[in-house]
Amino acid sequence: QYQLRGVYLATDSASMVRELKIAAPDINWMVLEPLDRQQLDPTSDFGDLPRMLQMRLGLYDRRTLAESAFVDLLLLAQTDAMAGQFSSHFFKTAFALAVADKGFVPPYIGWDGPPS
Repeated sequence: QYQLRGVYLATDSASMVRELKIAAPDINWMVLEPLDRQQLDPTSDFGDLPRMLQMRLGLYDRRTLAESAFVDLLLLAQTDAMAGQFSSHFFKTAFALAVADKGFVPPYIGWDGPPS
């Protein structure tokens, strides 16, 4: 219906990006680069440790993660259509920014239901 040719992914999952590129090679899947999303993959070397402990141990570059999250948020809010989970504060914030910026509700899919 919307004939999307490009999709911006704001995700921490490196495996999801790989799977989507394989499943739908005709779509231009865009992600924020050069962030190494492998470090955020729960199946990584440190996947058994709680995320907060991994941060405190200095296993991640916190500044890069914060900056990339902010850029992801702003880029997601600029998209023409959105798909995500409204249980995620990140997605809800991007959705609210999109509505405020555009002046209307953009086409969206809420994987877990409508916005609350």
